[in-house]
Amino acid sequence: MSMKKYLTGIRLFSLILLCACLALVWKISLQQLHTAEPLPRAQRQLVTVWIYGDRLGASPWVREQTAAYQKAHPGASIWVRTASGADMDALDADFPHTAPDLLLFMAGEEVKPEWLEELSFCRDSTGQYAGRQLAVPVCMAGYALVRASKEASTPAPTSLFGVTPAPAKTAAATPVPREKWPQNTVTDDRFGAWLLLQLGITGEILPEEQAMEAFLQGKAESVLLSTLALRKLSARGMGMEVLSSADQTDLVLYGAAMRESSAEARAFLTFLCSSDAQQQLADAGLISPHGGRLYGAGTPILQSTEQALQKNGLVNAFDWQNQAQSTFMTGQAMQGN
Repeated sequence: MSMKKYLTGIRLFSLILLCACLALVWKISLQQLHTAEPLPRAQRQLVTVWIYGDRLGASPWVREQTAAYQKAHPGASIWVRTASGADMDALDADFPHTAPDLLLFMAGEEVKPEWLEELSFCRDSTGQYAGRQLAVPVCMAGYALVRASKEASTPAPTSLFGVTPAPAKTAAATPVPREKWPQNTVTDDRFGAWLLLQLGITGEILPEEQAMEAFLQGKAESVLLSTLALRKLSARGMGMEVLSSADQTDLVLYGAAMRESSAEARAFLTFLCSSDAQQQLADAGLISPHGGRLYGAGTPILQSTEQALQKNGLVNAFDWQNQAQSTFMTGQAMQGN
């Protein structure tokens, strides 16, 4: 055998051996990838936030606060997404592997308390389950009984909820005596029906959109609706004055930390409840559930409803259906202005 052939054989053998070694290393790496435990949620840098059942339209506000938090906390990374019913079913089937760090959910949605971690930065009975603080109210909307304003002859979309409201086209400066309240009233077929009963007046119960149209068309002299629906009416040029604001509401978005969530996740939830974030709610037509300061000042319906809800008339995050039967049927649900 010539020296040339010998060297060629050595090179070929070395190449085959190298390929075999690389293949072995690749196989071992794949096995480790598939068998390794996922990084504990508390050690992850990315904070995932799910918003579920958002009937408030609060998502834009949450995303704005996410940007503000990340700007104030360099290195923080927060991902916000809207969760569907299918997402919640998957969470139930494979908890905690598919769980987010934070869950923002509407009162009345099915959220299992065993998913959640007890919170230490607040004490609020509406977010408690079996004596444990598992959720905190983040933002809300309320309800008000209004009648058409005689002064609103010109459409003024920003007169009631806008940044620069026009006082002459909003709520009356003095309370309207109850005996002068309109008798022809409509309300929605959800929570408004409970409140109408508590107010002690009769009215027609319709789906929300139909109730709004009846009021716009003058078929009803007054309407009892959520502040969200009233904001829509204002945007369509409807001038209104407040007759009474509800001191109870079911329109509450709660925040909860999932089990084993990171300190960063809980810090972001605390930030959402801070005055810096809460004072931005009025611009979104929403109300702060954290009393003491009225952020809706200057927007009559929001201000009136904030004042009515100061006594913390929020439904419980986990048991609001039963509370509706035991409390709303027996308690006073409306507060005159």
